[in-house]
Amino acid sequence: MKFVRDNASGKRSLWIIAMLAGHCVPSIVLAQTSADTVTRCIFDIGEFGNEAVDMCVRQDLAAEKELKNYPREADELIADCSTRMKAGGWVMVKKCVDRALAKPSEAR
Repeated sequence: MKFVRDNASGKRSLWIIAMLAGHCVPSIVLAQTSADTVTRCIFDIGEFGNEAVDMCVRQDLAAEKELKNYPREADELIADCSTRMKAGGWVMVKKCVDRALAKPSEAR
């Protein structure tokens, strides 16, 4: 932070630093999610080969991306299904949410 204090335009430097940090954090989160997905797929179906692991990763990341586009009203269902089904990956979470949205009385 000494750079910011010594700089005549300290506010601008802080703004630039904040903007750069804002762009890095989502990338780090996505990388962590991707790494978790790859690790889970390797442990779950790695014995079936690289193609199976690759398909698992692609399906899981696609399901996660789709869940992010669900309406706000589904947030509670997504949180509940994530807690119960996350060990099976985002595909399982999405199936749980879709089932709960289709038949609310039979969700559990």
